[in-house]
Amino acid sequence: MNQKRDLQREVLEHLKTHGPCHYGGLCVLFDVQSSAEIGAALVNLLQWKHIERDKNNMVTMTAAGRQWLEALTIPPSTADPR
Repeated sequence: MNQKRDLQREVLEHLKTHGPCHYGGLCVLFDVQSSAEIGAALVNLLQWKHIERDKNNMVTMTAAGRQWLEALTIPPSTADPR
């Protein structure tokens, strides 16, 4: 499970840095060992509305995705204690 979360985080970081990317390009870029784990990771991100895919298969990160990525990268000492 941790490995899938790391993969999802890497996808979101890539989209944050490079902007929209083709769905197939993400599959090729992040599935270098042909494990097919990227497919499940992208489906989860789509279901959680952290990414969107348009009719041309271009993937963009949503505001929810940016918030989730930020939450994953906040050091524990500065996280809101609520």
